[in-house]
Amino acid sequence: MRSIGSLLVLFLTSICFAEMGGYTRFEEYVRVDKEFRARRTASTLQLKTDLRGEGGSAFAALNFIFLGDRVKIRPIECYLEIYTDHLDVGFGRKIYSFGTADWINPTDILSPRDYSDIYPDMEEMKIGVDSIDMRVYPTDNLSFRLIASPTFTPNRYPMRGVKERTSSMEVVFDPTFPLLPDMKLIDTELLLRAQLTVADIDLSLSMFRGFDRDPDLTVKTHPIGDEGEMPLSPGDKPHGGGETVPMRTLIRPCYKKLYMVGGDMATVIGSVEVHWEGAYYRTEDTNGSLPNVKNPYFYHVCGFSKEILENTTLGLQLAQKFIFNFREPKEFGREEMIARKLNEMSFQNHQTEHIGTVRVAWEGMRESLKAELIGVYNFTADDYLLLPKLSYKPLDPFWIKAGLIISGGEGASPFSMISKHLGDLTFLEVRYSF
Repeated sequence: MRSIGSLLVLFLTSICFAEMGGYTRFEEYVRVDKEFRARRTASTLQLKTDLRGEGGSAFAALNFIFLGDRVKIRPIECYLEIYTDHLDVGFGRKIYSFGTADWINPTDILSPRDYSDIYPDMEEMKIGVDSIDMRVYPTDNLSFRLIASPTFTPNRYPMRGVKERTSSMEVVFDPTFPLLPDMKLIDTELLLRAQLTVADIDLSLSMFRGFDRDPDLTVKTHPIGDEGEMPLSPGDKPHGGGETVPMRTLIRPCYKKLYMVGGDMATVIGSVEVHWEGAYYRTEDTNGSLPNVKNPYFYHVCGFSKEILENTTLGLQLAQKFIFNFREPKEFGREEMIARKLNEMSFQNHQTEHIGTVRVAWEGMRESLKAELIGVYNFTADDYLLLPKLSYKPLDPFWIKAGLIISGGEGASPFSMISKHLGDLTFLEVRYSF
């Protein structure tokens, strides 16, 4: 709350020195099933201010989301930047995006995402990071960037509590009280990024020291008698019979330290844009011996985009994710349920996964009509996301968008998790910018 209050003060201060802009948006999401039930109806007012000069800039954006009889205030970004010949410094809340790939960006680790709500654009899932951002430009084609963040925000998922019983144990997963890092000064997250352009090839190297945006698990097992006997639900008995379970294992999400080293490249060969991006993630379980901590993994993607017809662009990508020291949950014996829950939450159900993406975009009527199709398919887990969208601008300040969000699978990716939480959706959005 203190962070939000500071952002509001900075936002109100900045609008005194710059013109106000933003948009109003109406959006309707309807679940595609037999009843076609409305899943979300909302109106959003975004107030935005952008002040720019030769020596610096100030930017702030704040959303007021009207959901029936309640209003949700969502700070988007609010930061100041100071420019010099060879050094830029910024501070405040900012959304960061890194990487050359499309949709799948292994090096884009800093800004968390909110998968628990519905957004008309996937980029709106991102959450701003309170940070200090320093950029140094030794030469025209070389730059270094250091970002320090003293706060931590995890990815948000629609997690539900789960209770399982065996003859001798009750396992309870409680996501309502996750264990977040204390974030002392020594725990400040750091991202160092170097960018170089040579022979028309854009190259970058990234290194990150911080905390995993996705949860690991903390496990505590104790006799139920230590906290008083827990009666079972009516008619619910463990396999061994009796009225109580002698032991209980309580599982809660926690967020452990993470180190990442990655890089990306992009260039144009003839009329084809090609790119590659990859990263190695080192977790706290380097040898794969802990059922409640993720294993290290390597994630990379390569692809291309090309204009195949007039005003029509095609992009294809292939990604691979490899888990080091992978073990099946059953190999952990009595801790199998813990390992299985972690695999479900961390999307590490297979040692190697292969993922493909396709993007087709078309523009017509002097860019007032746009059509786009985005598809993501996990060949290993049979998970998928399909997002066809049509956008039309009848007048300059208006945009009308309509489309579908179709997702599913066995639960080994955020897309299948979204499907289980929201279902397949059709949406309509009307936006007026000012």
